[in-house]
Amino acid sequence: MRKTLFITFLTILLWSCKENKEDNFDVPTTVTAEIKEIPVEPQLAIVNVDQLRMRNLPDLSSSIIVELSEGDTLYYLNQRTLETTELILREQTINAPWLKVRTTNGL
Repeated sequence: MRKTLFITFLTILLWSCKENKEDNFDVPTTVTAEIKEIPVEPQLAIVNVDQLRMRNLPDLSSSIIVELSEGDTLYYLNQRTLETTELILREQTINAPWLKVRTTNGL
């Protein structure tokens, strides 16, 4: 008798769990989400190399927009190249990406 009651109780319990699972976890096969582009504030950057050449395009042969002095303030516009370029700065060879920046006067 105890076994029969236990098996009946267990069957009812499992059956009710199965119904709740089907009711509460009905997930659609396709999910659509709205994607919004969040604007990022430009970050303040300080030039740490004297006579740094700001160029029109990310290439050493590109035209020079302005020559910056050590201590000048720039705004990093949160964009950079994936490729790096080998440069010699302060007698050190570095490989670095090009960064998109804006001067305080809008260049």
